[in-house]
Amino acid sequence: AIMARMQERWVSNEVAELRAQMQRMRPDEDKEAYMATFADLTALEKYRRSLNERANAYGEFTFGN
Repeated sequence: AIMARMQERWVSNEVAELRAQMQRMRPDEDKEAYMATFADLTALEKYRRSLNERANAYGEFTFGN
């Protein structure tokens, strides 16, 4: 569960970077690059959800107690 949470955080950062990149892109100028970035974003979102589900399957990790 701990590794899944760590990976999920890393993937979430990557998703945020791709979203920011897409906001700066002009799909009318380079539709192919825009669609490739969108495909990458979609794949990362799917992976992030699977990591979240995997971590939740093991329960929450808490320090102490």
